[in-house]
Amino acid sequence: MGFWKSGLITKFHKKIGIDIEQTLVDNAIYYLEIRHKLVHTGGYADEEFKKAHDLLKYTSNNKIKLDYCTICQAYEAVFHLVSDMDSKVISAGLAKNYAFL
Repeated sequence: MGFWKSGLITKFHKKIGIDIEQTLVDNAIYYLEIRHKLVHTGGYADEEFKKAHDLLKYTSNNKIKLDYCTICQAYEAVFHLVSDMDSKVISAGLAKNYAFL
């Protein structure tokens, strides 16, 4: 998968003994890669990144163009991954479920 590997997330799952939902990981990694470029390169996208993220829009100087839809999709993908991990950790008895007020 793209620039990032899901290695850290996979190691976390294996270490604590919970099943990984690879589709959720792959969906989130796609957007985490975008976040990485925004933070560490000021949004500059090289050709390799642009090929891996060909549905994104880019400026004439190869900067990532974000729109509301992409931001919402990123939120949803990461939220679903974290929610899945959270529920599995709680179900395994490794953490308590605290409701936020």
